[in-house]
Amino acid sequence: MSSMAQQRPAHRREDTLDAVPRQEGNTSDRIEDGGRVDVDVESHSSNSHSNKKDMLAEEEEAGGRRFISTESDRPASDVVEQQQRGVRSIESLYRVFGKNSAAIWCLYLALAAVVCAFTFDNSTTSSYQVIGSSAFGQHGSLMGSIDTAEGIIIAVSKPFLAKVADISSRQTAYSVVLACYVIGYIVIAASPTAAAFAVGRVISATGQAGFDLVTDIIIADISPLEWRAFMTALTSLPYIIFGFVGGLVSGPLNERGQWRWGFGMFTIITPVCVLPAILVLYWAEARAKKVGILSFGASPYERRLAAERQKTQQQDGDAPLPAPVEDKPSYWSLVRSFCIEIDLIGLLLLGFAFSLIFIPFSLASGAKGGWSNPSMIAMIVVGFVCLILTAVWEMYFSPKPFITRRILQNKVFLLAVGIDIFYFASGNMRSTYYSSYVYVIKAWSARDWQFFINTSLVGLSFFGVIIGIILRATHRYKMLQIVGICIRMVGMGLTLWARGEHASDVALVWTQILIALGGACSVVGTRVATQASVPHQDLATIIAQLALWTKLGGSVGSAVAGAVWTNTVPGYMRQEGVPEKLIPTLYGKLASVHTKYALNDPIRQAVIRAADRALYPLFLAALILSCVPVVLALYMPNYFLGRSQNKVDGTDVTGKRIEASQATHGTEMAAVVDPRISPEELERRRIELEQAPWWKKMLSHFT
Repeated sequence: MSSMAQQRPAHRREDTLDAVPRQEGNTSDRIEDGGRVDVDVESHSSNSHSNKKDMLAEEEEAGGRRFISTESDRPASDVVEQQQRGVRSIESLYRVFGKNSAAIWCLYLALAAVVCAFTFDNSTTSSYQVIGSSAFGQHGSLMGSIDTAEGIIIAVSKPFLAKVADISSRQTAYSVVLACYVIGYIVIAASPTAAAFAVGRVISATGQAGFDLVTDIIIADISPLEWRAFMTALTSLPYIIFGFVGGLVSGPLNERGQWRWGFGMFTIITPVCVLPAILVLYWAEARAKKVGILSFGASPYERRLAAERQKTQQQDGDAPLPAPVEDKPSYWSLVRSFCIEIDLIGLLLLGFAFSLIFIPFSLASGAKGGWSNPSMIAMIVVGFVCLILTAVWEMYFSPKPFITRRILQNKVFLLAVGIDIFYFASGNMRSTYYSSYVYVIKAWSARDWQFFINTSLVGLSFFGVIIGIILRATHRYKMLQIVGICIRMVGMGLTLWARGEHASDVALVWTQILIALGGACSVVGTRVATQASVPHQDLATIIAQLALWTKLGGSVGSAVAGAVWTNTVPGYMRQEGVPEKLIPTLYGKLASVHTKYALNDPIRQAVIRAADRALYPLFLAALILSCVPVVLALYMPNYFLGRSQNKVDGTDVTGKRIEASQATHGTEMAAVVDPRISPEELERRRIELEQAPWWKKMLSHFT
């Protein structure tokens, strides 16, 4: 109980207290001067309001109205379980150090170092993977298989890492992903076979996905909604620099065949950059415990327990009661509890299901007998059986489903998942073999080719910052998201056109720029909307869940691309006149076409024509799928992005309530409406829209 609460027990208005009966020993919060005031209700209600309902009273001075809401009045989806340790820990950060302290700036700099390491990795390793898979003579099948497996591992690992971040801490999650990352890259750098190379990529994928996820969670933890898009975009800003630096570094290594050094150097660079962030977060948590802020920010259950203990002590006189001694849990009980918390069985079933369904599409061409091989069909059948078992487990048996009912019933989340599934499926259909294709059709150096690959990353980073500034100024995102999806469709259409004789340098670069601009608008919209639609306790979960399902959508695109490429390119090479004895070599080592044959060589031109024919249906399907998100985006809400951490409970980054919450009104109105608009103006606009012609009502979906 705070000292402020003890000094001001009678400050609350009597009429409010009389109207809101309360249970003994509970804490009430109300809005006062933009902050949260904890009031001890026990001193008021112990005599006259014993054994009453626990209620939350909120006063909103705007318009002279007061909104009083009880927990029983809230929708089920709005009642949030007690905060877990990781959430309480990160909320205590600002309470311990303040917003402009040296410790906070140390955290910012540490996060910047993490982002730089992650960006440098992404700017170089994609080209190392092309050269490395070609070095093993399995470019065609290995690229599609790795992309599919990586997508599944990344998707399934993110809910696991989000749970680690919640039930333990953000810094513990960073430690786990760093270990996976380093081990994976060591395996890749030392890989003697293609199988070892693929295993290393799959292990390192957990680390790469984890850095992205945990950084996004921390940024969302410490930034209000009005700055969320901008702060998230800043984490991608180093791509503007490393997009070109990466080409300068990777180009010479690729030309000399030293791709192993390219992977190996990150086993040193990344730990050096990530460890400061881990240490700063551990230091902040230790400081919070030492000054008592973290323990004071405990869950409502723990505060009630402390109040009951204090009351018992007062009844027994001066003799204090010792804290209850609990048996220390065993190691295996902790492991079992952790496995239940992360829903390990559900995640494993889901991972097995999608692995067995998608990977055969890339392996079929290399298997004996192709699709007539019984093992291919068996894998797919078992995969669908695992998918059914996953659904049954989650609905009827899982103690802690990895998709909570609260999130599953969240309309914003479902729409965002639909948008991003089609976004990533279409994107991976286009991009899985696009960089290899461009490497063959252009006489660019390895450095210039790397610059081209990084154009989309640089564009996403640059446009993301601009969009973040626009959202900060407008406090809205929906219109920009819809426009961005349409721009991306134009980029997909240009990709379909810019093949063969139309594949000029300008056309190829513009495909990257348009897709980057449209993609930035779409990704920012879905991220901000989903994060605003849940309380802080569910933040890490919804970020991970969105990544899970959208990454699985991307895996579908990679699997389809791998299946089309592996099953058509060898035959098309044969039809276009490539000598039969060269087909296995050129198909397996596609990068060698660039280095061994001049651009006007008949063999290289035959390979280009074969690649054109194979990619046409993929590019066409990508264009069609990219149209679906436009329809879904029309039904997204257009939340007002204000100073709160989210739009459900209306609290800031420290956990203090600063605005009316969605739970207060029981509807989305509080979340969507600009709080600066008066009730009279809102009513006038509502009447005006009801009387407007049909085309104006249709346009209202955009705003």
